[in-house]
Amino acid sequence: MELKKLSELEKIAKEAGFSFVELDGDIGILANGAGLTMALLDVLSNLNLKPANFLDVGGGADKERVYKALDLLFRMNPKAVLVNIFGGITRCDIVAEAILQALHDFKNTPPMVIRLTGTRDKEGIEILKNEGINAFQDVMDAVKTIQEVIKV
Repeated sequence: MELKKLSELEKIAKEAGFSFVELDGDIGILANGAGLTMALLDVLSNLNLKPANFLDVGGGADKERVYKALDLLFRMNPKAVLVNIFGGITRCDIVAEAILQALHDFKNTPPMVIRLTGTRDKEGIEILKNEGINAFQDVMDAVKTIQEVIKV
């Protein structure tokens, strides 16, 4: 049996310890937890939206880990990015800070829609909304917004 060669992005993801698979869509996906990521891909697929990847940053992702994941996604040049974080160990305010840092550091970033729920979610959402970034507690609100962003 012949094994598939890893793409450059898949190599970078593997070195960073991410679960990552490139797909053929135009929406970059960052989530924490394989189940949460798969559920999001299913919801998008059911709405005829096309994810560009599967990217699970894992539980307990810190600012540096989220930043590295966004760097990886931005290299894919997706039409938009959808972040879906369930904060148990992961703090949503730290995720929000990583997002702002990445948007500050990288040029020509795609539109982003963020879903944060769990530990310090209200603080994280407030941080993002204060910067004009679409941020929600409910995943379906985020999905509806990404649907609108992709149409533009």
